[in-house]
Order: sequence, then structure tokens, then C-alpha cells
Amino acid sequence: MKISENVCPVFDFKKSVIRLGKEKSVFRLVQGKDSWVVISSPSAVHILSKFTGQLNLKDIVTELSQQFNVPYAVLLTDIQEIIAPLVEQRILLLDDNPTKCTNSLALQVIAPRLRGSLHIDLTEVCNEKCVHCLADKDGKTLSTSIVLKTLKEAAMSGITEVSFSGGEALLHPDFWQIAHCAKQYGFAITLFSNGLNIDDEYADRIADLHVETVRLSVYSMDDNLHDKITQVYGSLKRTLLAAKYLKDRCVPVFINCPVMKDTFKSAKDVWNYAKNEGFGYNLDPCIQPTRDGRASNDDIKLSLDEFKTITEIMFPGEMGHNVEPNRLICAAGSGENFYINAKGQVTLCPTMNQFIGNINETSFLTILDQDNLTPQCAAITIDNLEKCNGCPVRKACQRCHARALRDTGKLNGCSPEDFAHAVARKEIMQKRGVWKN
Repeated sequence: MKISENVCPVFDFKKSVIRLGKEKSVFRLVQGKDSWVVISSPSAVHILSKFTGQLNLKDIVTELSQQFNVPYAVLLTDIQEIIAPLVEQRILLLDDNPTKCTNSLALQVIAPRLRGSLHIDLTEVCNEKCVHCLADKDGKTLSTSIVLKTLKEAAMSGITEVSFSGGEALLHPDFWQIAHCAKQYGFAITLFSNGLNIDDEYADRIADLHVETVRLSVYSMDDNLHDKITQVYGSLKRTLLAAKYLKDRCVPVFINCPVMKDTFKSAKDVWNYAKNEGFGYNLDPCIQPTRDGRASNDDIKLSLDEFKTITEIMFPGEMGHNVEPNRLICAAGSGENFYINAKGQVTLCPTMNQFIGNINETSFLTILDQDNLTPQCAAITIDNLEKCNGCPVRKACQRCHARALRDTGKLNGCSPEDFAHAVARKEIMQKRGVWKN
């Protein structure tokens, strides 16, 4: 693709995920997870960081050809080839006139490597009182200044996606400032919410952020059952109305449905609702104990037969397994994803109760640099997992290091819950005739 020298290249920051790296840079349209454009060139960052809409391509090539002593024509051809897929995806826009880009923070950050996601609980404050809620109940809220600093450092570390949750993320007093900062740094944004605060105005503001998705919690399509879980009268109607407001604005919606004893029989109704509306969905049969240990939630968990029923709905095909030789057993060992709670404590996922630092005391970059938990998780293999080698349900196991630590006190232990669920999955696979010893 030959691109005119007179156009001014500028990134569409609202609709794109952008992260420049020393070894490679990545780009994709928000809501287009299969449309990644990867530029594997250490020199590309010098080119791409110039695309702020203020210079035309001719000026950029002239400046860089002199800086790197490369013939103008050669560099122009190279740049045209590099940016062609970005133009085709409309990640990079070409304007005939200079335009000042106000969202250029992402171009000022060059990461040494690229990573996956950061999940931040902005606050423990919530306007629902869900009976199964994992969050601590001491009302902590992260300071805005700490969150903004952490977002910058997360971008510098190469993280490309950020999720905001709580509590109820929208109840953070500076949520919109935080969300716009995340967009300026080039993150794809996911919002976890109960939807109670999402009216026409909030839906407009969320749509303007071009978020990846809004994940709403729906427990039943029966008002009485849903509201019994949230302990807020009328909450189902308000959540479904929020979903409608968002859908009307083409904001992708994902329905989370943690399935409990009281809502088991109506879970299929939530599944049908989400499918009919064109929403993403997840029926989650794994109810976790609270993070602070105040409740095991055993009294609301499904029986194994009920667990099997929900699992069969969610996985009509092959269910997969992760306890195998030469395979990263749990994403906690990947070094790709991190979680920060509303107290500022940093760990590898929301289930993990071992922390690697606190952003209120230490910079996020320093915490990552001193992280010794990820290597511990990455080193766990089939050979050093207790009980796994000879386990009859290993091929049906989807073990979690965090649950193992929580239930046994050891990262390489065997969580009774994981084992029970593996037994249930094996029975499903046997029934389908796909189990292999």
C-alpha cells in the first residue's frame, strides 16, 4: 500500500489498544481480539511515536532519515510497509491536515516487554450486599493519585489491558478521571459492574470510552431470586435496564452469573437471556470463600451433581485440562496478569491470598521487579505436584495454584475442591465417550 507523504498519521486511541515495546509493538481495535497487529521491529518505536497528528509523513521521514542516516526513499518505503496493516484496520488514521492529538500518553511509553492484563479493585464500597461477595468489608478505596501513577507504571511494564472492579467501580469518586487516563495510556478497558448506576448519562460516558466490554452480574431472571442474592429490592430490573442502555449504544455486554443453590434451577434462563440478547456470558458454578476468611460460602455452593449440570451447559464440547507434562499448569506462573485489591495489595489473580507488594508503599514497577511469586508458580510442574502423577482424574483437572494455597497452605498442594470438580468433569467426559485413561 502506497501512502501519500502529505498525510498526517494519527492513532485512534479511543478505539484501539496501543502498546509500544523495545522488541515489538502491538495494536488492535477494541472489541476485536482477533485483529492484533504485531510489529516485530525494535526501530519501529522511533517511527510510531511520531504519529501524533502534528507532522505529515514527509516531515517524519525527513527527520528520521537524518537521525539514522538512512536514505529518504528507503525509509519511506519501509514506513509505508510497516503502517499499511494499521491503516487497513483503521487503528492509524491519515488526515490531510495537522491535528493535535490530545491522547498521546501511550506514545510516550516504551515498554521493555509486553504483558497481558491488570485487574484493579478501585473500592470495596458497593450499593449491593451480595450474599456470596468475595470483597473485604472495611470500605477501603484506592486514592486517585496512586491509581493514576500505577496506570502509568503498568503501561511502562507493557500491560495492554486493564479491568476495573470493586465493590462497585463506578462508586469510586474519581472513576471517570481514572478511566479516561487508562484510555489515554492505550489500555483496553473492561468494567465490572452491577449496573445500578448505569443510566442514560452513564451509558453515554461508557460508550465514549470505547470499552472492551462491561461485565454485569445477573443471578436469575426471577426478580425475587436475583434480589435475594443482592439484598437490594429492584436490582434485577435496574441491571437489565443498564444492559439495554449499553446495548443501544453498541457497548459490548458480558453477563456473569455465579450459580448458587438458590439460583441453580433458573441459571439456564440467564444463559438464554444472554444468548438472545447477543451478549457474552458465563455460568460460574465455582463459588469462592470470601478473601478475608469471614465466610466459607459452603452453604450456598452447588452439589457435585448440580456442578456437573452447569458445566455441561457451559462446555458442550471438549472441556480440556491443564495438568500435563511440559505445560504451564496455571496462568499464575505466566508473568502476564496481575491483580490489585482496594487496599493496594498486589498479587497474580483475585483468588491468590499471597501478596507481592502494596502500591501504597512501593511503586508497581518495583513490585514487578521484585516479584518472587510468579517464578514459584512457573516452576510447579507435573513432577513436583503432590498426588498428581498417579491421580485417576488428572486429565480432567483444571487446578488452580491459588485454590491449592488457600485450601492446603501450599502452592503445589491438592485443593479438595479442585479434586472434586475434576471427578465431576471425568464423569461428564465418560458419559460423552471422550475419556481416555
